[in-house]
Amino acid sequence: MYAPWFGPLPWYANYFIESCGKSSRIQWIINSDQPAPGQLPANVLWLRTYDLTLRIAELFGVPLHDREWGHKLCDLKPFWHQLFKPFDAPNFEFRGWCDWDVVHDLNGLNFDFDSAKFTNGWQCSPLFITRNKGALEWWPTRLNDFLGDQESWAWDELRYLKHINSTILQPGLTPEVDLVAPARYAVHMYRAKYLPALYEEWLSKYCKFLFS
Repeated sequence: MYAPWFGPLPWYANYFIESCGKSSRIQWIINSDQPAPGQLPANVLWLRTYDLTLRIAELFGVPLHDREWGHKLCDLKPFWHQLFKPFDAPNFEFRGWCDWDVVHDLNGLNFDFDSAKFTNGWQCSPLFITRNKGALEWWPTRLNDFLGDQESWAWDELRYLKHINSTILQPGLTPEVDLVAPARYAVHMYRAKYLPALYEEWLSKYCKFLFS
């Protein structure tokens, strides 16, 4: 599972890292230009990465000047496994991506699907898993425009994932958007990542898996 982060770590970083530790059946790969925030769970691989623009330019074959990628990196989620896979990583049967504002425990997950979304709504991209075999590979046709723009195009959720017919693993993912009851596996902290008090409220209200 790929979860890169570039720039100063968010205040909720330890919540995310702790979640990764709970999902112990998954190998988490985090590329970052920041040092790891203390002791990491055994299943989290933290890789210091400074050549992000070079990696992207080599993957897409497009000359790029060094730049800040910011939220634009979300557009590249379908390609994170190519950008960030360690050269000596084993060939896992599944791969996926996860945003840092997702609190999760995936230990109870049965990997009996070809691909999995954690909501049937449009905000399905914060957490996604797919089998490596037969996974959709779909590249943007206007690469210079796609990569040159500083803003996200929501490529991952509006242009990519809508073409994948996936198993839906829980009714919703994001509180006050499509999640109305405690979740089974994961909660997308959407607005709450900006409001620590709301974050704590949502933890107790929606994160059933943390308190069972």
